[in-house]
Amino acid sequence: MPQFAPSVIRNVPALCLAVLLLVGGGAGKAYAQTLQRIIAVVNEDAVSIFDLQERIKMVIFSSNMQDSPNIRERLAPQVLRALIDEKLQKQAAKRYNIEVDGKEVDRAVRRIEKQNGLPPGGLKIRLEESGVRMSTLVNQIETNIAWSKLINRRMTRNIVIGDDQIDEALARIKANLDKPSHLVSQIFLAFDGPDNAAKTLADANQLVTQIRNGAAFTSLARQFSQDAAARNGGDLGWVQQGELDQELDRALNEMRPDQISGPIRTSSGYHILLLRKRRASQKPGADDTVVSLKQVFLPIDAGATPEEAANQRNLATTIAETLSGCDDLERAGKELGSSLSGDLGKLKIGELPSELRALVTGLAVGRASKPLPTEGGLRILMVCDRQEVKFEMPSRDQIRRNLIRRQADRKARRYLRELHQTAFLDIRR
Repeated sequence: MPQFAPSVIRNVPALCLAVLLLVGGGAGKAYAQTLQRIIAVVNEDAVSIFDLQERIKMVIFSSNMQDSPNIRERLAPQVLRALIDEKLQKQAAKRYNIEVDGKEVDRAVRRIEKQNGLPPGGLKIRLEESGVRMSTLVNQIETNIAWSKLINRRMTRNIVIGDDQIDEALARIKANLDKPSHLVSQIFLAFDGPDNAAKTLADANQLVTQIRNGAAFTSLARQFSQDAAARNGGDLGWVQQGELDQELDRALNEMRPDQISGPIRTSSGYHILLLRKRRASQKPGADDTVVSLKQVFLPIDAGATPEEAANQRNLATTIAETLSGCDDLERAGKELGSSLSGDLGKLKIGELPSELRALVTGLAVGRASKPLPTEGGLRILMVCDRQEVKFEMPSRDQIRRNLIRRQADRKARRYLRELHQTAFLDIRR
């Protein structure tokens, strides 16, 4: 997270007392007063222990962490820094008269519900069942929307990308088409300079530990990552060699799919990478081909005699040799009366079980496969359509938009760092 300018911070020790109060469960007036106690002042705004407690509960819920006093204690400093960031972002948006209306928040909530397979209103129910206030999430969403609007107004619109920059990006893409590319997510933590690197590294190591202990990478990226990809759970999409810093390229080349890295230092901060997939080339291969599959299924009962099983195998062989086209296969399936015969849908060859990939790759459209043993019987496959995926270079306009987003992201981080450096920040015991 961004570090704080030492000259404007008073009393910055670890939040031991605050954490003890957070994980306590006292009742009555004294406890209520404790919750309302101010733990940090950010210019004209305050962060209370209650604010910190509620956000910690939301992080634990959204990241699938096991709630415990130890987890809360570890999360408290990171969450407090995130809350301070948001105060600064909201204040900056207010200075530029940035407003967020309820419809924008509702749309963001609905997107989260869809991503998690929840019906409208389902997110609020799930949060409340877990003891998390909906207002805690809404406050965070409002700040994120306001900050995005501010960055778009102050930075994105003023970025000019020249033709030479687009030409350079296109040349790099062409030069790396045959090199491996990676589907990557990241958590990025910035630091202001070498003096703050150690603290940022400690934060990054803590996040790595939490992820390796089962916390959801995407949720922690949304809560703590300091780049534009945080809004998408840290998703960077497919990246080519040369798109990222050299340190990150080297790490990705040594990682296995589904592996997370330790913190990787670059000139601007620490990166935690999640390698989701790797492909040997940008150019589509056989595994990217989409096929439309149908099948005929011939059952063999578990109690069938060897003779009965042999009769079914002979029948399957005869059917496979006489079928001509997908309409013929469909009629045969109906005549056999098996509910497992019919359309299997459109599938990428790379998504098929390994034992079927080679078979389907070499199977001509409209030609039946040999009978294949499967659970409960035999099946005959047929490719009814095959769509080869063609590689298309990104358009100049797409490249321009990507370059603008990256520059805006760097400027946004710099702007937030400036807000920290000029703010009055008072973190209290």
